Amino acid sequence: MTMKNLAYSSHPKAPKLDNSAFQAGHRLILSLCHCMRLGQEATVNPTRINQYVQHIWKVQLLPYFNFEQTWVFPQVDNPEDTQELIRQHEKIQRMIAHKDIDFKSLNRLEEYLEMHVRFESKISRQIIPHREAQIRKHQPNVVIPNWQDKFWQFNASGNRNK
Repeated sequence: MTMKNLAYSSHPKAPKLDNSAFQAGHRLILSLCHCMRLGQEATVNPTRINQYVQHIWKVQLLPYFNFEQTWVFPQVDNPEDTQELIRQHEKIQRMIAHKDIDFKSLNRLEEYLEMHVRFESKISRQIIPHREAQIRKHQPNVVIPNWQDKFWQFNASGNRNK
């Protein structure tokens, strides 16, 4: 599935996405948040939701965070903002690594990820367009891998896949 096909794109609470080097990562994070939220609303077992979170972290988010820290963050003009971005990445990594997963911890992670996207969107305005073209050359391809357990979708009976 490509970024254009993400379930998130039509979500009514979606913040406006910037058109920056952060955009692909933001779409990935917001799609993840949307799936997490739908799973929680349907009271899907938190372990199933966490398996998806762990997979997305391993194959997409961690490499994308590494890209941001290497190529994007050094282009941010304000060193305090750069430090805050790094702190947020570290906190997200700790939250994802947390072993005791329940609805409360998943909800906190989902809310923190959305807050992080809003902060990065604000910061992305600091990146001058000619710098952005240089950054995009190193940007990883961000796609949502096919995940068999689509707990966030409805089944043929019209119920969520619990």
